[in-house]
Amino acid sequence: MKIANHMPATALAVAMAMTGLLTINAATADPAASPAKGPDFETLKKLVGEWQVDTGDKSEKNGTIKYQMTSGNSVLLETMFPGTPQEMVDVYTRDKGQLVMTHYCAIGNQPHLQATTQEANALKFDFVSAGNLQSVKSPHMHSLKITFKDDNHVTQEWQSYADGKPSGVTVFKLTRKS
Repeated sequence: MKIANHMPATALAVAMAMTGLLTINAATADPAASPAKGPDFETLKKLVGEWQVDTGDKSEKNGTIKYQMTSGNSVLLETMFPGTPQEMVDVYTRDKGQLVMTHYCAIGNQPHLQATTQEANALKFDFVSAGNLQSVKSPHMHSLKITFKDDNHVTQEWQSYADGKPSGVTVFKLTRKS
């Protein structure tokens, strides 16, 4: 019984100490030193919100893509076709000074892409590696180009690979929902 009486006090002391450390770390963190800083990432942050998707295929139901910042504004989370069987998630962040993204695909693999080109109005990402991919010859998304036409119109061009070579491009035309 004696141990049981001391455990809550000990647990409370540990919790208070951890809270104090977290508060100190948060207060002393330099937001300007954030690894998510950079003109390319700042461009992506402008996507936050909800977008209507036009796939160009009139026989296919078009959907939405949602963007939100998370993890202390160091990650842009993209949810494609939320609430549908084709729902996918993409995570954009910076890693060691490089803009990277991981595509959590509906076919079950996770291609990891790195920004290779930044133009005045576009970002291009190319394949680096993938999780849950048996070989680079297995079907996967291999590159992505995001073109910013203006604040309310963006185009995504997804290049897929199969058998080790390009197998098609899927284009999404996004219009910001008001």
